[in-house]
Amino acid sequence: MGVNPEDPTPPLASPAGRPIVRRGTVVRSRLLRLLEDSWGADVTLVCAGAGYGKTTLLATWVDGSAAVPSAWLTLGPEDNDPAVFAARLCDAMVEGGILADRCGSTINAVVDALRTRPRERGRAVVVLDDVHLIDEPSVLAALADIGEVDPAHVRLVLSGRSEPPLPWARLRADRRVVDIRREDLAFDQSEARALLGGANDDLDADRWMARVLAVSEGWAAGLVLAGLTRHSSVASGSEPRLSPDDLRQINQYIDQVVVSSCEPDVQRFLEATAFLPFLEPELCDELADRSDGLGILRSLVEANAFTEELAAEAPTFRYHPLLRATLLDRVRRRSGTAVRSAAQRSAAALARHGRAIEAAELAVREGIDQGLEDIVRGACGPAIARGYATTVRRWLLALPPDRLHSQPDLVLVLGRSAGLSGDLVTARAALLQLTRFLEEGGDPGPGVRVGHQFLQVAVRGWGGDLDEVVEGLEALVAGVRAHRTDPTVVMLGLSEESIVAPLAMGYLLQGRLTQAMSTAEQVVTLAELHPPTRHAVLSLGVLSLAAAWAGDSTRAIRELEASEPIMQAWRASASEEIPLLVATAWTGPLEGMAASLERADRLARSASVPLMRALPALAAVRVHQREERFDLVGEAVEAAESALSALPEPGWLPTVLSELVETESSSAPSAPPPLSDQELKVLAGLATGRTRAEVAEAMHYSVNTVKTHAQSAFRKLEVHDLTEAVARARSWGLLPPGGPSNGARQGEFTQG
Repeated sequence: MGVNPEDPTPPLASPAGRPIVRRGTVVRSRLLRLLEDSWGADVTLVCAGAGYGKTTLLATWVDGSAAVPSAWLTLGPEDNDPAVFAARLCDAMVEGGILADRCGSTINAVVDALRTRPRERGRAVVVLDDVHLIDEPSVLAALADIGEVDPAHVRLVLSGRSEPPLPWARLRADRRVVDIRREDLAFDQSEARALLGGANDDLDADRWMARVLAVSEGWAAGLVLAGLTRHSSVASGSEPRLSPDDLRQINQYIDQVVVSSCEPDVQRFLEATAFLPFLEPELCDELADRSDGLGILRSLVEANAFTEELAAEAPTFRYHPLLRATLLDRVRRRSGTAVRSAAQRSAAALARHGRAIEAAELAVREGIDQGLEDIVRGACGPAIARGYATTVRRWLLALPPDRLHSQPDLVLVLGRSAGLSGDLVTARAALLQLTRFLEEGGDPGPGVRVGHQFLQVAVRGWGGDLDEVVEGLEALVAGVRAHRTDPTVVMLGLSEESIVAPLAMGYLLQGRLTQAMSTAEQVVTLAELHPPTRHAVLSLGVLSLAAAWAGDSTRAIRELEASEPIMQAWRASASEEIPLLVATAWTGPLEGMAASLERADRLARSASVPLMRALPALAAVRVHQREERFDLVGEAVEAAESALSALPEPGWLPTVLSELVETESSSAPSAPPPLSDQELKVLAGLATGRTRAEVAEAMHYSVNTVKTHAQSAFRKLEVHDLTEAVARARSWGLLPPGGPSNGARQGEFTQG
């Protein structure tokens, strides 16, 4: 069951901060007005080639909207790992004040956090820069989901060199997209003058400006490059040859005009730090063998030398992609040995500064041979602990096959990361290879033997085998406890709690409810609760759901209430949360059960264990019963039966469904109460969340008349408040389906 990793910690790659807008930046009023006037759109797309000023425009707009909470995330190739993207975006939203607390480590958790963000927090902006680097379907689906959030509440802004494959035709047909394209971003003459400064001092300068605008087509980077060579161009009468589509020529200009104009020691600094995804002065000093890195970086920013300072807690910078590409090209023009040496030094420095994951990412990307395995080994543990299974799998597959396949601990990590990524074929192949190794007399040590047992159990769990998984987990507890400090066990992220919590879940799914609760209680310790771990959250869910299934609703409610403060501090979100959400839908407050069911269903779609994916289908039956939507119960039962029939071992779940069906047949009323037309109209009006006064005005009644009709409807429906009345009326089909009534006003609509 619980083969997922520990809580995620700060994410892979560079900080999420936006570039700092420097004094003297051209204020592009026409585009800022367009951005500010388009709050009604679902998505704002800023799409143009490199160097068109997309990032600067958005950073200026975000600065000017300081009262609006904003999250800025500059994307990279690593964000095609769903866990990396989710963790980085969540951190950016917390840092930007959009969310009060971390929302979790899955894409579903991030989308849910935005959807359920309290309205009283006001509107917010989420900016995703360099979105053209994303091609992972699950991350693209998340962008579409975020775009569906109420745009007046949370506004999504996508910026990149090409538009990501989202349903643009439908969005544009519904007028839900604001497009800012190359032709919009192109500088006009007044903006170009402001950008270059003083270009309209004389006639020759104006003529030069016209030529540059014509050749560059308003391209911001081209204008900056031309401005740096303005005097030589005017003096020689030559035409600036600038083409936005010719990156080679761009690199040549930046090399000649920016890099080569620097002092030799600064050039060496630039090249020594070119491989870093972000620039921390201390790390740069180590690589460049100097002590004034902060001063150099700030002087580059002030000189407009394609270097940006990020809005981070500590001084942090990055090179503009055009400058970084030029620097890397300079390094690569040397021998291959020089390139590998520079990349190796950068990766080693990152590792020494506690950036093991970034070190491995650089080493794999640059194809470093020397020390690659050691760097990857050092990063696998932290990456698995953060949930970056897809990234770990990619790193391992970059190792020489003979090394990967001959190292049992690496085979184990490959099997686990593949299984967590949904690649059960590779996970099984890794298990088979390790089994053969052990059968042939290999003795790699106790940690690998424990890891082998664990991978056997995990593969069975991913395949849906319940009884064998429970037996395997029972056998694993002692081994993990005895070897918890073994390097292989640590690399796999195993602990006693990571075995006991899913074992409790296994007992629950087998119907061993008392044993499930007693086992889960072993995990609910101070060490697991502060901060809460996934194992603790899973165990809290087992306690609540086992009590509910045992018919002890009092204890189930008590366990849910006790879990509430823990869940407020919950920093992640994964399949371990499903049992607690299902328990909430099963026996928690009526007003929260539908939202809990929806969240459980979203998490279940990406759960690696089939049994966990089936739980929300059962909860849907229970929710419709509690809502008294008896017209929907039959369809929900059919869906639950279909979900259970697909499981290799459904365990006790068919019994739970049978008991629900028996409950439904005995609780469904036989005939609807005779509500009058006036009572139905009043009830329908109140169900929308309007006050009695608002309903009275709309119906041309007095407030007392509305109150009388409402109380009469409550008596006929045998309920005491508006929520119950609406649910019961909908269960008869007397009111159309819809969301719950406005809970903030229920006090106005109670019996008596």
